[in-house]
Amino acid sequence: MAQGVARATSVCKACGAKIIAGVSSIKWSPAIKGSARHSECYGQDDRFDSHGSPLHDGLDAVINQPANGVSLAPIEPFGHLSEEQIQRLDNGDKSVLDEIKAPAPVSPAAPADPMAAMMAAALAPYLETKLKGLVDENTVRRIVKEVATLKSQEELRQQEAAINKAVKEAIEQRGLVTIAVQQTNGTTTKLEGLQHKNTGKLLRLMLRRKNVYMHGPTGSGKSTAARKCAAAIRTEAHPDGLPFYYVSLNPQSSPTRIEGYQTPHGEYVMTLFRKAYEHGGVFCADEVDNSMGNLWTSINNAIDSDLASFPDGMVKRHSDFVFVGTGNTNLNGDAVYRDRKPLDKATIARFVFMWWPYDLALERCVTLARNEKALPWLTWVHKARVWATIQNPAMYPYLHPRACYDGADLLADGFPTSEVVEMVVFKQTFDQTAMKAALQANPLPSEDMSISA
Repeated sequence: MAQGVARATSVCKACGAKIIAGVSSIKWSPAIKGSARHSECYGQDDRFDSHGSPLHDGLDAVINQPANGVSLAPIEPFGHLSEEQIQRLDNGDKSVLDEIKAPAPVSPAAPADPMAAMMAAALAPYLETKLKGLVDENTVRRIVKEVATLKSQEELRQQEAAINKAVKEAIEQRGLVTIAVQQTNGTTTKLEGLQHKNTGKLLRLMLRRKNVYMHGPTGSGKSTAARKCAAAIRTEAHPDGLPFYYVSLNPQSSPTRIEGYQTPHGEYVMTLFRKAYEHGGVFCADEVDNSMGNLWTSINNAIDSDLASFPDGMVKRHSDFVFVGTGNTNLNGDAVYRDRKPLDKATIARFVFMWWPYDLALERCVTLARNEKALPWLTWVHKARVWATIQNPAMYPYLHPRACYDGADLLADGFPTSEVVEMVVFKQTFDQTAMKAALQANPLPSEDMSISA
């Protein structure tokens, strides 16, 4: 028997987890090819084949029957990522990969100070379900400062209700953003409510009447943000906000979808693009990277000048016209969204690009508003998303915010997590090997997240 660090990536046939080259500690028999196992698994019976598929079928068996008592813990180095690291990796910061091999942080021992103990008792009801990461730093500092001024245990007890109320208010307000908008007429309006963290930047670009292309993963709220910003822009011609026009493009979308056409009787059929261009408004073209290049011959000239040619003649561009495009890629093709098409550089040159990633804080607020018990499910989706970024990019698009929201709804209705993950993530698209690998690395939560009617 020999022992050392794995030189090649493979699968442990005892527990089915991945053996990672340069990371995993393994044992093997030099006389037996393919005998490498995790050090703690060496000598156990084979339960998986060389592809990681179980020697028995069934998702429940994969989830509920660990090999010989070995816990299906997350495969390092993905087990102790912080929310900040998850957000950075979602934003494309690969430097996180250099950090995740560091040992997981060790929580300090609880202090014996009675005031600290009182604080812990006051916060405890919210830590398990809502608090984790939801209360901002300034709120915590204010609460601690208030408690620190107390003189006795009696005063501490009297302040417990006030502390609980402050924490509740901080939780409820987290994710509620107010954006002040300076209008052209000198007035100021506010965009209030749950907002993506980049909404303010998008609004500034739209106020400048820039042609904006928002690219980001599916379900990140691109078109929704454009619609909210349109309603917040108020002008003399549109005092109640700019009209919002939306179309979803596809490979069959023709130039008539933009220009319109004339009937055999000479009547012009107007399009949404024409309405926005001539009378003002925000025109949102979704799935830009799913359209064909011939469509953009009509669009490019219109959005790049003050005049555009339509079947019934030349039309002047309205001062309140704004063009917003959205898509999943940067218009140069993509390995994850393989059907998306690159567009001509002349088209790309006409846009200001804006990266629109997932907003974890916004996901948290929406998910917990739908099911206050769904924090374990939300955490699982975030961890699995990070894992998929590195281990299975084809699975990454299925771990979008809709998976958080739909999963929270189904769990509230009493569906078990093993069924929920199949319905909202795997969707019968992945084989047993891929599902088993994902669940080995990211064990499903076992908490009851149902809500009684």
